[in-house]
Amino acid sequence: MLAPLVFLLAAPLLLVGQEITAPSWVRDRVEAAAASALGGGALRFEAITVRVPADLHPEVRLLGATLRDRAGRLVAHVPSVAMQVSPRGLLFEHRLLVQEIDLDGAELSLSRARDGRVDLAFGTPGPRPPVGRAEGLASLPDQFERLFERPALSALRQVRVEGLVVNYQDERVGRTWTVDGGSLGLDLSGGMTRLSGEVSVLSGRSYVTRARIDYESPRGSPAADINVIVTDVAAADVASQSPALTWLRVVDAPISMALRASLDEQGALGPTSVALKIAQGELRPHPSLEPVRFDVARAYLSYDPLAQAVRFDRVEVRSDWGGVLGSGRADLREIQAGLPRALLGQFTLRDVTLNPPGLYDAPAHLPEATAQFRLRLDPFTVDVAQASLALPGEEGSRLDLSGQVAGSEEGWRVALDAHLGEIARDRIMALWPERFRPGLRAWLDTNLTTGTLRNLAAALRIVPGDAPGIAVTADFAGLDVKPLWTHPPITGGSGRMTWEDGVFTAALDRGQVEAPEGGPIEIGGTAIAIHPPGPDGRSPATVDLSARGPVTAALSLLDQPPWRFLSSAGLPVRLADGRAEATGTIDLFLGTMQPGELRYDVAATLRDVSTDLLIPGFTLGSDAVTATVTPAGLEIAGPATVGSARVEGSWRQGFAPEDKGRSQVRAQVEINPRVLDEFGILLPEGSVSGEGQGDLTVDFASGKAPAFSLRSGLGGLALSVPEIGWSKGAGRSGELLVEGSLGSPVKVDRIDVTAPGLSAEGDLRLTGAGAFDRLRISRLKVGDWLDAPVTLTARPGSDTPAVEVSGGTLDLAAAAFGSGGSGDGGPVKVALDRLQVTEDVALTDFAGDFSTTAGLEGRFSGFVNGGPPVTGRVAPQGDRVAARIQGEDAGAVMKAANLFTRAEGGALDLLILPVDEASYSGELWITDLKVRDAPVLASLLNAASVIGLLQQLGGQGILFDEVSADFRIDPTAVTVNRASAMGAGLGISMAGVFDTENYLMSFQGVLSPLYLLNGIGSILTRPGEGLLGFNFTLNGDPDAPAVGVNPLSVLAPGALRDLLRRHRGVPRLPPAVAPEEPAR
Repeated sequence: MLAPLVFLLAAPLLLVGQEITAPSWVRDRVEAAAASALGGGALRFEAITVRVPADLHPEVRLLGATLRDRAGRLVAHVPSVAMQVSPRGLLFEHRLLVQEIDLDGAELSLSRARDGRVDLAFGTPGPRPPVGRAEGLASLPDQFERLFERPALSALRQVRVEGLVVNYQDERVGRTWTVDGGSLGLDLSGGMTRLSGEVSVLSGRSYVTRARIDYESPRGSPAADINVIVTDVAAADVASQSPALTWLRVVDAPISMALRASLDEQGALGPTSVALKIAQGELRPHPSLEPVRFDVARAYLSYDPLAQAVRFDRVEVRSDWGGVLGSGRADLREIQAGLPRALLGQFTLRDVTLNPPGLYDAPAHLPEATAQFRLRLDPFTVDVAQASLALPGEEGSRLDLSGQVAGSEEGWRVALDAHLGEIARDRIMALWPERFRPGLRAWLDTNLTTGTLRNLAAALRIVPGDAPGIAVTADFAGLDVKPLWTHPPITGGSGRMTWEDGVFTAALDRGQVEAPEGGPIEIGGTAIAIHPPGPDGRSPATVDLSARGPVTAALSLLDQPPWRFLSSAGLPVRLADGRAEATGTIDLFLGTMQPGELRYDVAATLRDVSTDLLIPGFTLGSDAVTATVTPAGLEIAGPATVGSARVEGSWRQGFAPEDKGRSQVRAQVEINPRVLDEFGILLPEGSVSGEGQGDLTVDFASGKAPAFSLRSGLGGLALSVPEIGWSKGAGRSGELLVEGSLGSPVKVDRIDVTAPGLSAEGDLRLTGAGAFDRLRISRLKVGDWLDAPVTLTARPGSDTPAVEVSGGTLDLAAAAFGSGGSGDGGPVKVALDRLQVTEDVALTDFAGDFSTTAGLEGRFSGFVNGGPPVTGRVAPQGDRVAARIQGEDAGAVMKAANLFTRAEGGALDLLILPVDEASYSGELWITDLKVRDAPVLASLLNAASVIGLLQQLGGQGILFDEVSADFRIDPTAVTVNRASAMGAGLGISMAGVFDTENYLMSFQGVLSPLYLLNGIGSILTRPGEGLLGFNFTLNGDPDAPAVGVNPLSVLAPGALRDLLRRHRGVPRLPPAVAPEEPAR
């Protein structure tokens, strides 16, 4: 092969500066010589040209060169190879010594097997023999250098390659890259191997990677220095080629990189320094995961292959979420196929800023943080053994973290736990993002003034498919907070808070509220829960209340906005003294609330309560009552005392608009004489005894005296009105209704009493000093004998009131007036519509003035059955009443009384005395009475053949100068013990019985004609009888009696006449004392 080449090279010496094409035989001889030198291989080329420049260094150009091995496989194809040959070698050594080589359009294939072995071959990837093989990329330059140790290349000093195409296939990561349009320069001068090149890498992305490589090594030594500068390379591509950069595989961003490495004398990789600038991109461990975006990142690191450790001298990340500057170390673990599957990291971070989009108005700064973690790349998992963040503004305050962050095709999984020793309120608010739960943050910022959190523990859990879960617990102390902006703050609060599923809860162990009036209220045991905001952006909150303190302090808080419970009822805050213990719930919204949105249900126990303001003039007290507050109203219930009265009931203040200024007491109250006196229901002593129960209602209204109503069934109460002979035993029931107002004085507008034998309706009026003034009974009904309005009026200087009866009826026969007493009896003024004297006799328009000093006594007037007038007087007789009645027209009175209808004129004087409970005795005196057309008398005169008197009776009538009678009235009969009528022409005496039940009569008597003369002997006879008279009898029906006359009796003297009578045993009545002797 040498001879043709020598010819080829020597011939152009004759043509310096001219390029000639070698003849075909030269090409053939060169190809044959090359085949021999290649041991069966073949070199083919399309043409050979030679040019000798002025420096006499021949240049040989091979066009379309193709190299194949002995098996005929294509090894390389180079479109153009230009070689500069040493003239000295040709002329003196007769050798072809190539000094420089220029390749244009060379194509190389570089492949790395799974075990890390690297093969270099010419041409496109395929089944072709390598021209170089190394155990790794770091050993490849040494293998490449050995190519130039062959004698034919002993003079080689420069190799230049343009249009280089390199196809790199990495089976470890299953990726292929293509270097296109690269340039490469090799300098073998000065005993050094210097390689430099610039390439463009196509990786299937929208951007092109550009790289510059500088390699320098002493000839014959594996030691080398390597510098690589890469612009816009995909982070994952870099991660797949270097153990130190494996962590970049989860980054999706273009990187610019400067790498400086060295190989030692054994060809092993030495310390490697890398400077990284990562452009805007994402942290995305898996394509299906939501990425974490960043703006820019930088890293300055060094890699120690022997220690399998990476030292990060500086790490910087900037993003919309903030930034961090730090340094640290990562130990590579679980090496497989030359790449680590895990990294153990220890980092210290400085200048940490947090600014998640839409959360902070200004970034939050953390001065320092440390972290110890293990990073697994497949699947992506970060196990945080310990991380510690120094919080700003508080010396020694650190947040410690541990847990795991993992990402897979299912999504992110996060399980982080945190602990913080202590943090003050100001630091909390500074770190709290303005736009994270802004309503809760604003509320706490406004209402939480001081406080410290201690022993804070937090947990973050994120599971694919579920909402993130955050849980925080901490102790707090020194808390000053306003749960309601209108209320005084909670001070000195301590307890425990939690945050779970978006719900913030604070439970107080201790704390108090200084009420505007009444002192502090202890609220240990109270808890507040604030829930996530609703569609309107407001956060609902629930307060579980537990409070203890003075009643006045509690009422003072209840009268703060928005409650105003007491002001609405027109009641003062210092309404009552005592102690209160309250529990309950309050539901509200943080922020502006609409009417009706504030809901609450609070129950309290009030102990040792007393007030003299609720009911004017009375002290209300209780050992223990319960109070409840709901949006419907405030209610206090339980046993209590009002004055000396024991009550069991409730006071309620409604909160509806119509209830403003109004409240009500409902209670069961004891009723006894002491209570009635205390409430101003003043009744005569002894009229009430025993003890009963009543239902009391008191209605309060602003600006008005409290209105009360008392109802009772009167069980257990004994009632007595001896003046009217009425009483009710304690075992009998009835009805009592008392209505009025509890002003000063107490006013009783209505008193209704219904009991066996009595009913009354009226009202009571007291004086300004609270003393009795007037009791007006619009209707008093006693048994079946009294139905009348009665008014009792106080008399100055006397305990006994004046009584006035103005209308109504009274049945004297059934009346049971008491005997009165010896005290100061009051006057009684009576104006009855009807006074029933007997069953048939009544006095209408009855009027009288009486005294009750020693019973009922006084004078009266009236009209008999609505007819003639009468006057009279009553006086006590035992436990009943005696009466004397007088009239100027006795005939008219008897006619009106249906006693005798044939009489005219005459003066009447009637005395009626009670005998027992149902009977009366009476005496009657009448003067100047004329009788006309009396059928019974006419029958007597006719029977006695007294013709003149009979005619007189039918004409002008018979005049009786004097009529008298002594009689007894019983329920079933009227007994006439003695009766007489005396006139000038006639005298009559009579006795007998009138059976009122059967309407029968049985009388006997003496008829004495010419009584003026005949009566001379009346001294020996009864009144109305003369010496001569006829005995007669009247029997049977009073309207048509059977008249009997004994004519023979006229012959008997008056003294013997009784022998001819039939003695019927008419009883004699006991003597009665008349009020005064009648006028004769």
